[in-house]
Amino acid sequence: MLLKISGFLFAAILTFISFSLNEITVMNKVNNGFISDNAVYFKVQSDLPISPNEMIQALDKKSVLYKNGIDSNNFEVVGFGGEATCYPLQSGRQFRKQDLDNNEKILSISGVNSTTRSGEVLGRIGFSFPSLMDYMNFSLLPCADRSVLHKGIYLIDGSSTSIQRSYIKMMSYFTNIEAKESITLLDIKPQGTYRMLNQQTALHTIMVLTLLFIFFSFIGVVIYWLQKKSDLILLFILFGYRKIKIFNHLSKIFLQQTIPVFVLGNIIAVVGLTYTHGGQLVSSVPWRMGEYLLILFLFAEAIIAIRIVKRG
Repeated sequence: MLLKISGFLFAAILTFISFSLNEITVMNKVNNGFISDNAVYFKVQSDLPISPNEMIQALDKKSVLYKNGIDSNNFEVVGFGGEATCYPLQSGRQFRKQDLDNNEKILSISGVNSTTRSGEVLGRIGFSFPSLMDYMNFSLLPCADRSVLHKGIYLIDGSSTSIQRSYIKMMSYFTNIEAKESITLLDIKPQGTYRMLNQQTALHTIMVLTLLFIFFSFIGVVIYWLQKKSDLILLFILFGYRKIKIFNHLSKIFLQQTIPVFVLGNIIAVVGLTYTHGGQLVSSVPWRMGEYLLILFLFAEAIIAIRIVKRG
């Protein structure tokens, strides 16, 4: 019974934590105007013509190259790697690869309260709650306006690895055209992050420590459960059962007692979070839950195996 109760509670708490960690990451990015903390800023001051096509080709998959806007709410999209961008759409569509080559007018993806330039609005971005995204505007310039990029501040955004790869390839291009000396790497802090950094870092740390506490607590419950099964293990050994057969038997009992309550705890927590967030839940919660539960079960199975070996 203790194993079932603890499994239910741990699943519910894990669901809440996985959602909270994801929400911290998303909200932090929202406060930056959907520019991540990993973004690399650099200044181009060159008299040589710089091809936007070469810069775009240097972009790794899921990386985006922006020209820094006149304010923190407006960005000009120079190009992106992969087939499409990934802004949080409420309606419409993302920028696509063919838009880089075929557009003859300004294409925008904008928030509902943003001021867009003349052209076509492809999509509306935002969440089910008011946020800075409602005022953001990402514009893909016409091909004619992207013919030469020789002056301005640019930034590459994406995952840390994709940004690094993109920047190295781009610097290689600048070196080949003997324009590397005109490139200056800038130490610019994204808008919004550092107003909340200390608070979010502390909250993130608390979440991680709570997660570790849950892991170790659950492992403690598993050890206690195995101690209660010591007589059964000893009986199997006395009757000459092979260790692998004992392991399979105990693992089957463990999974039968924990999986249903884990699923129940997860479902109840997801329903509760969905209700409290206006019917919208971040889709990555079930996937994160699967990762956490897999780690828990692997640790539990390892402990069961170790206990059987020691008893043998």
